[in-house]
Amino acid sequence: MPTKLLRLPTDSNPKMLDDLLWVIAANIEGSMQQSSGAIPGEDYTILDLYKLAQPFALEIYKKGTEKGCVGIYTGWPKWEAENSLL
Repeated sequence: MPTKLLRLPTDSNPKMLDDLLWVIAANIEGSMQQSSGAIPGEDYTILDLYKLAQPFALEIYKKGTEKGCVGIYTGWPKWEAENSLL
C-alpha cells in the first residue's frame, strides 16, 4: 500500500474542529486507498481529503449543536485583542 499523505491521529478529541476534520480526512484516505488503490499526490491531495471531509464534519456539528452536545473548539490558543499583532 502506498504511503499516506495524512498520518493517523493517535490522540485526538472529536470535539475539536481541527481534530474532527483530520480524523474524517484520514479515514477517507484509507478508504480510497483500500477500495481503489488511489495513489497519494497523483489521484488526490491533502486539500482534496479535507474538502471531502467538510460535509461530514458539518453534519456532525449540526446534529451535535441541535442536541447541545458539542461546541466548536479549535486547537488554537485563545485570542486576546491586546496581544494581537493584527
